Amino acid sequence: MPLLLLASSLGGVLLAAPPASAQLTQNITMAATGSTTFDQSGSYNVDATTNDDDPGFLLVYNVDAARNTADCSVDGSGSVSFTSAGGCTIDVNSAATENYYAANQVQQTLTVAKATPGKPTISNLPTSGTYGDGFTATVSTNGDGVKSVTSNSTSVCKLSAFKVSYVGVGTCSLTAHVAAGTNYGAANGTAQSFHVGQGSQKVTFTSTAPSNATVGGQTYTVTATSTSGLAVTFSSATTSKCTVSGSTVSFIGAGTCTIDAKQAGNANYAAAQTTQSFPIAQGSQKVTITQLAPASATTAAGEGFTGQLEVSGSRGTVTFTQSNGAPSVKISSSGKVSTPATLAAGTYKATGSDSDTHGDTGIWSFALTVTANKITQVAPATATIKAGKAFTGQLEVSGSHGAVTYAQSSGAPHLKVSSSGKVSAPATLAAGIYKAKGTDRDSLGNTGTWSFTLKLTANKITQLAPTSATITAGKAFTDQLKVSGSRGTVTFTQSSGAQILTVSASGTVLAPEIFAAGIYKVTGTVRDSFGDIGTWSFTLTVDAAASALDLQAAMDLQRHNKPAGDVPSRTSEVWRAVSDVGLGSPDRSQRRR
Repeated sequence: MPLLLLASSLGGVLLAAPPASAQLTQNITMAATGSTTFDQSGSYNVDATTNDDDPGFLLVYNVDAARNTADCSVDGSGSVSFTSAGGCTIDVNSAATENYYAANQVQQTLTVAKATPGKPTISNLPTSGTYGDGFTATVSTNGDGVKSVTSNSTSVCKLSAFKVSYVGVGTCSLTAHVAAGTNYGAANGTAQSFHVGQGSQKVTFTSTAPSNATVGGQTYTVTATSTSGLAVTFSSATTSKCTVSGSTVSFIGAGTCTIDAKQAGNANYAAAQTTQSFPIAQGSQKVTITQLAPASATTAAGEGFTGQLEVSGSRGTVTFTQSNGAPSVKISSSGKVSTPATLAAGTYKATGSDSDTHGDTGIWSFALTVTANKITQVAPATATIKAGKAFTGQLEVSGSHGAVTYAQSSGAPHLKVSSSGKVSAPATLAAGIYKAKGTDRDSLGNTGTWSFTLKLTANKITQLAPTSATITAGKAFTDQLKVSGSRGTVTFTQSSGAQILTVSASGTVLAPEIFAAGIYKVTGTVRDSFGDIGTWSFTLTVDAAASALDLQAAMDLQRHNKPAGDVPSRTSEVWRAVSDVGLGSPDRSQRRR
């Protein structure tokens, strides 16, 4: 039965409906999923079959446009091609035939995995290297990710991106890498290595060889540098013509002087060397200038010094050059020695060299000893004042230069001496002797000693009153001693006298009731808080007490106007007693009786 072909919206061909006679169901069989690995030249076959056995059946393959991330394409035989990793869906259809209905569409989902690239390599790896050099690495790989290189020996070679720098001597080991890309996964290469050897360096003289070198003449200072930056050392290759000490070349023989400049190298640089040669002419004969006098001198502190250096063996004018010792000791170019008058005691040295107009040379030295003067105390060394007065004075010395500073070692706080030599004592010192001593020094180092004695004499305290008193037997007695010339608190001390009559420390005289008539005397001393002293004495006369009969007799005598001498002695005593008790002479009314 002929078939009617119709255009399909799916891009394939659809067959017209079968005839009305009974037809069979057509089934397409294939796997629902498939997988493969990306390969730019690879392909994948969709393995689909159908149960339609009619001649001319046709399977139609199409890529599902909505699900195609691997940029797949399929031909009529079911061969799928792709240009990137990812995935796609293949639609399979079959049209109706004479005996079969059209098949239902079947889909297969295809996954295209990223391929594993080959191990990346450094394609331009050198066979060897030299310290200080380097190269830019190129990574070769079929991977499509980011390429990189790492160093496995950073003490020998280091990387900055793909730039390799040789920083040490030894084996440089590098590894190439590629990261995962669109179609290929990541991969690490195998370590690749090569040897880095010592770098070369060049030594170059930076000083110009002398053009007028002569035996014994002016020395030559040689300099050189190396491209490595390492220090260069010098030696003479012609030691009979010239010698080298450090960088100083001395000329000792006529001929050619050859200087070797060497750099010994290190772990990273190989040794290097170069030479410099120049002629040495004969030199003129020279003599040594010898110092005669003076080599030393002594002067006193505060006195300047002048002198003249003298030499022998010179030819023509001699010029002196000082290398140390100034400004304490100055030597002029003509050899004149001078020192200031301000030098302190001590030893001052100066040294230098001398040369004449013929090139003869010598050395000189000079030592000046400055001796210290003795500072002598002039005045005052002692002073005497009355106790209770303040004192000030000024120490004076001779033999000093400049300002004098005084230092006190003893005597304070009673006597104080300031750094300028002012002596002071307070007015509160008691009578006595006060001493102070110390040292003095001037600005030039001259020294001396000083002492000062202050004598405070005591004032004499004088007793005023009372010095005596009379009482009648049987009566107690008290009174107060008084003095003049004292300062501050006065203290009385009893040294002798009757025990019954006492004087307290404050000067109070005390006596109890004394019944025995007689004369009682006490003495002692008085002292105030400043040490002023004096003496005192006190006499107490005690008269006998009169009886009533004696008193009457005495009164009778008075009435009759009889003198006491006209009555017995006992009555005379009573008469005096009556006078003592204040009876006195009888009044007129008594006399008229």
